[in-house]
Amino acid sequence: MIPTCDQVQRTAYERWLRRGRVHGQDREDWYAAEKELRFRLNYETIVEYPLVSGQRLVLGDGAVRACRFCERTSGQARFEVPHPVLPGLLGSRAPRTFAICDECQAESREPLEGDFRRFWSGLQADAGVTPASPEPWRRRRGSLAAYKSLVAGALLVLPESELGYVPDALEWVSHPDPESDAGLFAGAACRVYSGDGLGGRSWVSLARRLDDEMPWPYLLYFLGAEGLVVQVHIPLCLRDEDLDGQLLSIPERVFVAGEGPDFRQSDSKVWPLALSLPVGRSAQRDRAIFVRSH
Repeated sequence: MIPTCDQVQRTAYERWLRRGRVHGQDREDWYAAEKELRFRLNYETIVEYPLVSGQRLVLGDGAVRACRFCERTSGQARFEVPHPVLPGLLGSRAPRTFAICDECQAESREPLEGDFRRFWSGLQADAGVTPASPEPWRRRRGSLAAYKSLVAGALLVLPESELGYVPDALEWVSHPDPESDAGLFAGAACRVYSGDGLGGRSWVSLARRLDDEMPWPYLLYFLGAEGLVVQVHIPLCLRDEDLDGQLLSIPERVFVAGEGPDFRQSDSKVWPLALSLPVGRSAQRDRAIFVRSH
């Protein structure tokens, strides 16, 4: 759904009021209003969890525990402890879950944590945030393994009613095929938000597309922590099959905080992703993944 001129005008006017009625930024207000309206009119948030230190939130702790990746239950696999939804770097504030068995956690998720740490540290450095755990990184590039780590976390918080749309994504996380990744994810994108407009809030959330006419992914995942927000889409979703062959756009949001002279707005960038194989896999590769930004 494309926002109408009246809707954009009203939202831009509200931004002007919030900024303290300061003139001279009419065009900026209009563009920002149009971006945020496109998101609001075409997506709804279906789950959101705050990241709060010391808060214990455990998901999937039913009478029968089931792994979303291998589909084994507590009668067939071990579920000794709930595992963090987010990678270890952010695990102290993350919800935990019994929706992944101990074996899948060890074999599919833990090997990705090093790539995620390097990716996250690079994002912080690029945004002018002092990395909590500095790691070597390549400027404005992230690995496909880091992307997979984010997707795995998104799949763990996805409501059960939506799991039927992502069987291929679950399979990809648990049984990757490095030889075909470059072709499968030629349209993958990672959008990163930074700045005071984020308001210091930390959370994870999933948004679902409402309008199938828009050339945008069905499921968007947001991870906000330590002065950053990373936005990725869940790939290989059955609800995106009608978009095959089309140019997938990357929806952009505008986060704001404060009022009057304290009004701030987030910045947004697109990070390229590169294919990288773990040490020990055939030959080391680093194929650039083409990222389309709109």
